[in-house]
Amino acid sequence: MTSIERVTREASGATPAVVLVADSISRTHLVRAISRGLVSFLPRPQTSMERAVQAVLATRAGHADLPQAMIKDLIEQIKSNNGARTGTDPRSAGLNLREINVLSLVAEGLSTSEIAQQLNYSEKTIKNILHSMTVRLGLRNRAHAVAYAVRAGVV
Repeated sequence: MTSIERVTREASGATPAVVLVADSISRTHLVRAISRGLVSFLPRPQTSMERAVQAVLATRAGHADLPQAMIKDLIEQIKSNNGARTGTDPRSAGLNLREINVLSLVAEGLSTSEIAQQLNYSEKTIKNILHSMTVRLGLRNRAHAVAYAVRAGVV
């Protein structure tokens, strides 16, 4: 569990507004962090204590603070995701709901045993779902299957 997820779980009521100071963050982690309350990201090399305090106060006032490059990346990702999802029927991607659920959890980084526990299946069932899907769709491995589902707009 990440620090942001821990803060979000420990907060009572609404999702807290989070200010993150770090050297860098990947696009995937940025999107995940935003979904869990990240409002401002400050690059560590350019952030003084005064700048961090300003960001926290601005966040409390309802403002967000992201570097321009991150905003552009997010806009591009949203555009591409919306384009991929427009009118997408999971069946047109050749996936059923159970496969999509499994792939979503694989994409979150869960192990086979964690996926089995969360979906209340056996580990063997999860392995069978992944194997039959990858063979049926001509995919090489789990990562390829997740990429396929993301491009299809179902994960």
